[in-house]
Amino acid sequence: GGGGGGGGGGGSPFSLQNILLVGVLAYYGSSLFGGGFEGLDDDEGGLASSDGAHLLGRVAELRTLEAFKGLLAQHRDETGLPVVVDFYSPSCGPCRMVAPAYKALAMELKGRAAFAKVDVNRNHATSSACGVRSMPTFHFYLDGKLRDSFAGADSRRLQRAARDLAQRAEEGGTHVGREVTAASLAAFYATHDASKVPEAAEIASQYKSSTAKLVRALKKKYGQGPATSP
Repeated sequence: GGGGGGGGGGGSPFSLQNILLVGVLAYYGSSLFGGGFEGLDDDEGGLASSDGAHLLGRVAELRTLEAFKGLLAQHRDETGLPVVVDFYSPSCGPCRMVAPAYKALAMELKGRAAFAKVDVNRNHATSSACGVRSMPTFHFYLDGKLRDSFAGADSRRLQRAARDLAQRAEEGGTHVGREVTAASLAAFYATHDASKVPEAAEIASQYKSSTAKLVRALKKKYGQGPATSP
């Protein structure tokens, strides 16, 4: 007689073990195969976004690698807010499933975090640079650096990671709509480095749109930063 149904050397490619393995790889794909882009260099930038999506609780669509880097640079240098990025595909079922929770989270953290999304089909340059292999994948950036990431439509993990990073950013100081004035910087230098007082107005003007960058640099050098104002 012909061969029996159960025996064979390699087994069916659709065995339970293989199906489970594929599922695990798909879910944790970015952790296993990720790597690549870990964040911006200190002076790296891109095409800055000025639509104020983070103030309106909206999710910004990033269509190019320059726009992606620009958003990270904007919040690294200007606001100090964390940036959360959803790498998705319109044809991905789990992506569609988690999208309402992501949109609601952007509204909840309005003014406390910036939310963006990248269509991996239309913006392959960004997803490739970030080592994304499965959808959805979420990246969490602070000060231009990748702080956390995971793959899968886990809305609770998404909420927890975004809220935690927003709190961490606030503990370090965020500067939405704030600046270091010449007077504030002069007063700061008068206490910490009197030789810099004559340069205060010029430095304040130079960093007018880079409040977070200036405060971060001064904290690193002097242990604390100057006062900011709206």
